[in-house]
Amino acid sequence: MATYPTTIGKRTTVRALNDRKTDISEAGGVRIVDLSAAQVYEVKVEHPLINSTDLTTLRTFWTTNKNVANTIAAGDGYSYSGFFVNEFEVDVINSTWANARVTIVGSRL
Repeated sequence: MATYPTTIGKRTTVRALNDRKTDISEAGGVRIVDLSAAQVYEVKVEHPLINSTDLTTLRTFWTTNKNVANTIAAGDGYSYSGFFVNEFEVDVINSTWANARVTIVGSRL
């Protein structure tokens, strides 16, 4: 398990994912199927206005840990363990500054 970099400023948005699925029974009634015993969370991480050194750090972390569970401390006071959904999305502002975003899906610790 890897720990998400803590020295780079970030904003996080945490959302509980609905692990309940709606289904129609053979009799035509609506039913809800709970697919998980535990709640799953989506943690969106945004790094606004980071320099090229920090961007390199994030990209290296992703490359090294994209297939293992990662632990991240979110702004809601909880830590989450999960997996990257995607590679970092990067908006280049200029040769010095950029914004980076990534999503991790997992469970609350």
